[in-house]
Amino acid sequence: MLAFRKPAWWLWLLFIVAEIGFLSAARWQWQRGEFKDRRMREFAAALGDPRDTPVADFATLRELQGDFARAHLRGRLLTGQVYLHDNRIVDGEYGVDVYVPLAIEGGHVLVNLGWVAADRSRRVPPVLPLLLPGFDAQGLIAPAPAPGLM
Repeated sequence: MLAFRKPAWWLWLLFIVAEIGFLSAARWQWQRGEFKDRRMREFAAALGDPRDTPVADFATLRELQGDFARAHLRGRLLTGQVYLHDNRIVDGEYGVDVYVPLAIEGGHVLVNLGWVAADRSRRVPPVLPLLLPGFDAQGLIAPAPAPGLM
Protein backbone atom coordinates (compact mmCIF):
# COMPACT_ATOMS: atom_id res chain seq x y z
CA MET A 1 0.00 0.00 0.00
CA LEU A 2 0.99 3.53 -0.69
CA ALA A 3 1.52 5.66 2.35
CA PHE A 4 1.26 9.43 2.15
CA ARG A 5 3.17 11.43 4.63
CA LYS A 6 2.31 14.87 5.83
CA PRO A 7 4.58 17.61 4.40
CA ALA A 8 6.76 19.49 6.83
CA TRP A 9 5.42 22.83 8.11
CA TRP A 10 8.27 24.76 6.49
CA LEU A 11 7.24 23.46 3.04
CA TRP A 12 3.78 24.93 3.57
CA LEU A 13 5.36 28.20 4.66
CA LEU A 14 7.60 28.23 1.59
CA PHE A 15 4.59 27.54 -0.63
CA ILE A 16 2.62 30.43 0.91
CA VAL A 17 5.53 32.89 0.61
CA ALA A 18 6.11 31.89 -3.03
CA GLU A 19 2.41 32.26 -3.82
CA ILE A 20 2.36 35.75 -2.28
CA GLY A 21 5.41 36.66 -4.36
CA PHE A 22 3.85 35.42 -7.60
CA LEU A 23 0.57 37.23 -6.91
CA SER A 24 2.45 40.45 -6.12
CA ALA A 25 4.36 40.20 -9.39
CA ALA A 26 1.13 39.59 -11.32
CA ARG A 27 -0.52 42.60 -9.67
CA TRP A 28 2.50 44.79 -10.53
CA GLN A 29 2.34 43.68 -14.19
CA TRP A 30 -1.40 44.41 -14.30
CA GLN A 31 -0.89 47.91 -12.87
CA ARG A 32 1.93 48.56 -15.32
CA GLY A 33 -0.29 47.55 -18.24
CA GLU A 34 -3.07 49.83 -16.98
CA PHE A 35 -0.59 52.70 -16.68
CA LYS A 36 0.64 52.18 -20.26
CA ASP A 37 -2.93 52.03 -21.57
CA ARG A 38 -3.78 55.30 -19.77
CA ARG A 39 -0.65 56.99 -21.18
CA MET A 40 -1.53 55.81 -24.69
CA ARG A 41 -5.03 57.30 -24.37
CA GLU A 42 -3.58 60.61 -23.09
CA PHE A 43 -1.14 60.69 -26.03
CA ALA A 44 -3.90 59.96 -28.57
CA ALA A 45 -6.10 62.69 -27.09
CA ALA A 46 -3.23 65.20 -27.26
CA LEU A 47 -2.51 64.26 -30.89
CA GLY A 48 -6.15 64.83 -31.79
CA ASP A 49 -6.05 68.44 -30.55
CA PRO A 50 -5.87 70.53 -33.78
CA ARG A 51 -5.23 74.00 -32.29
CA ASP A 52 -2.21 76.05 -33.32
CA THR A 53 0.23 77.20 -30.67
CA PRO A 54 2.64 80.16 -30.72
CA VAL A 55 6.38 79.59 -31.17
CA ALA A 56 7.87 78.65 -27.78
CA ASP A 57 11.27 79.39 -26.29
CA PHE A 58 12.99 77.24 -23.67
CA ALA A 59 11.54 79.19 -20.70
CA THR A 60 8.01 78.72 -22.07
CA LEU A 61 8.57 74.97 -22.41
CA ARG A 62 9.47 74.71 -18.73
CA GLU A 63 6.10 76.27 -17.80
CA LEU A 64 3.98 73.83 -19.84
CA GLN A 65 1.75 71.60 -17.74
CA GLY A 66 1.24 67.90 -18.39
CA ASP A 67 3.35 65.34 -20.18
CA PHE A 68 1.80 65.76 -23.62
CA ALA A 69 1.46 69.52 -24.00
CA ARG A 70 1.38 70.99 -27.52
CA ALA A 71 4.29 73.19 -28.57
CA HIS A 72 5.52 75.00 -31.67
CA LEU A 73 9.30 75.00 -31.93
CA ARG A 74 11.54 76.90 -34.31
CA GLY A 75 15.29 76.58 -34.24
CA ARG A 76 18.40 74.88 -35.60
CA LEU A 77 18.87 71.11 -35.60
CA LEU A 78 22.34 70.01 -34.49
CA THR A 79 22.70 67.49 -37.33
CA GLY A 80 26.15 66.41 -36.18
CA GLN A 81 24.65 64.85 -33.03
CA VAL A 82 22.15 62.20 -34.12
CA TYR A 83 20.97 59.68 -31.51
CA LEU A 84 19.39 56.36 -32.49
CA HIS A 85 17.09 54.52 -30.07
CA ASP A 86 17.63 50.88 -31.03
CA ASN A 87 15.28 47.87 -30.94
CA ARG A 88 12.10 49.67 -31.94
CA ILE A 89 9.60 47.35 -33.64
CA VAL A 90 6.79 48.92 -35.68
CA ASP A 91 4.24 46.69 -37.46
CA GLY A 92 6.58 43.72 -36.98
CA GLU A 93 9.51 45.47 -38.68
CA TYR A 94 12.77 46.27 -36.88
CA GLY A 95 14.10 49.82 -36.79
CA VAL A 96 15.36 52.77 -34.78
CA ASP A 97 13.89 56.05 -33.53
CA VAL A 98 15.92 59.09 -34.64
CA TYR A 99 16.56 61.88 -32.13
CA VAL A 100 18.39 65.13 -32.85
CA PRO A 101 19.04 68.05 -30.45
CA LEU A 102 17.30 71.28 -31.42
CA ALA A 103 18.85 74.62 -30.44
CA ILE A 104 16.08 77.05 -29.55
CA GLU A 105 16.15 80.38 -27.81
CA GLY A 106 17.36 79.73 -24.26
CA GLY A 107 18.43 76.08 -24.53
CA HIS A 108 18.22 72.74 -26.30
CA VAL A 109 15.42 70.21 -26.78
CA LEU A 110 15.73 66.62 -27.99
CA VAL A 111 13.42 66.14 -31.00
CA ASN A 112 12.10 62.76 -32.13
CA LEU A 113 12.21 62.80 -35.94
CA GLY A 114 10.48 59.44 -36.23
CA TRP A 115 11.15 55.78 -36.90
CA VAL A 116 13.50 54.46 -39.60
CA ALA A 117 13.78 50.82 -40.75
CA ALA A 118 17.12 49.20 -39.95
CA ASP A 119 19.06 45.96 -40.41
CA ARG A 120 18.49 43.51 -37.53
CA SER A 121 22.12 42.40 -37.53
CA ARG A 122 23.32 46.02 -37.12
CA ARG A 123 26.05 45.37 -39.69
CA VAL A 124 24.57 47.99 -42.00
CA PRO A 125 23.76 51.38 -40.46
CA PRO A 126 20.21 52.65 -41.01
CA VAL A 127 19.65 55.05 -43.90
CA LEU A 128 18.67 58.37 -42.34
CA PRO A 129 16.68 61.01 -44.19
CA LEU A 130 18.44 64.23 -45.17
CA LEU A 131 18.55 66.39 -42.04
CA LEU A 132 18.39 70.12 -42.77
CA PRO A 133 19.42 72.47 -39.95
CA GLY A 134 16.32 74.69 -40.19
CA PHE A 135 13.43 73.41 -38.06
CA ASP A 136 9.90 74.77 -37.69
CA ALA A 137 7.22 72.33 -36.50
CA GLN A 138 4.40 71.74 -34.04
CA GLY A 139 4.24 68.68 -31.87
CA LEU A 140 3.95 67.32 -28.36
CA ILE A 141 6.35 67.80 -25.48
CA ALA A 142 6.73 64.36 -23.89
CA PRO A 143 8.97 62.70 -21.31
CA ALA A 144 12.08 60.90 -22.54
CA PRO A 145 11.29 57.39 -23.84
CA ALA A 146 14.30 55.84 -22.12
CA PRO A 147 16.46 56.81 -19.11
CA GLY A 148 19.53 57.07 -21.35
CA LEU A 149 17.93 59.85 -23.37
CA MET A 150 17.09 62.12 -20.40
